Amino acid sequence: QKCRGGFLDADSAQRFQGLARMSSAGEAPQSADVFVDALSSRPSWWAALTGVMAVVGFKIAMPTACSEVNACEDMHDPSRSHFNACAALGLSMVLLNEVISLISTYRGVRETKALVPDIRSRCLPSLLLTIMFSILVAQHSIIASSPTAW
Repeated sequence: QKCRGGFLDADSAQRFQGLARMSSAGEAPQSADVFVDALSSRPSWWAALTGVMAVVGFKIAMPTACSEVNACEDMHDPSRSHFNACAALGLSMVLLNEVISLISTYRGVRETKALVPDIRSRCLPSLLLTIMFSILVAQHSIIASSPTAW
């Protein structure tokens, strides 16, 4: 059987009805994971709820751009740009080290790939670090080269 126009299956509907009965009687639910259990069985609902909560949080906080706030504009001086440039340079050196490590690991693993099927997972940590450092270098480079506050 379906409940409320086909949105919930019978098991989820029973869980929600039990929760509604407990809340109307003033009792605490036996499991704090009732909502998580119900939503985890429906990943699309979980994604939709996450999106809605992100929009609600953004609307409540109403962040403003740094360029619109005078105090933030005053804090954006050349010394901070110099700091970001130095950070980008240091991170690019670490990125170069990780790229070399990834290449050497891949070359070492390439020969034994046929013998050990799960050997590709040995390259994954270096690959993830390479992606992370690439993003950080790009971020610091953009901030260092920006003439105005964000």
